[in-house]
Amino acid sequence: MNMPRAKKPKAQPIDSFVVQVNGEDIICEVWENSADEGTRGAHMRRKRDQIYDASLNYCETGLAGDSNITQQKISRLIDGSEPLTAFGKIIVRIAKNQGIRIEKTLSEEIAKSVRLHYAAIKKALAEIESEKIKPL
Repeated sequence: MNMPRAKKPKAQPIDSFVVQVNGEDIICEVWENSADEGTRGAHMRRKRDQIYDASLNYCETGLAGDSNITQQKISRLIDGSEPLTAFGKIIVRIAKNQGIRIEKTLSEEIAKSVRLHYAAIKKALAEIESEKIKPL
């Protein structure tokens, strides 16, 4: 009779905190990789995280570049001025460059996550700025 494998201890997030975006409380957990959360489909979560990171890098590179046209295009993608499907198509190309094939649904989910990422940063920066302005 074979003995069952011992279960690995559940990984814990590096950090967690609450951020309010558009009036909603969002619990943020910082993981080395979201696949470490121990959910089903961990291999797909690793792929998703890889594409998400590459998408953030794409946006950061475009925003930091010298081209005003590219900066405006990226800004419209992340602020929601452009349709989610347009951003999703770009993410499909980013995934293809990473050697990963994804479908429309996942690309649009990643696009939403990227938009949420930038919305949270914008909100945090606004709060920091308002703290600087407050009179003593």
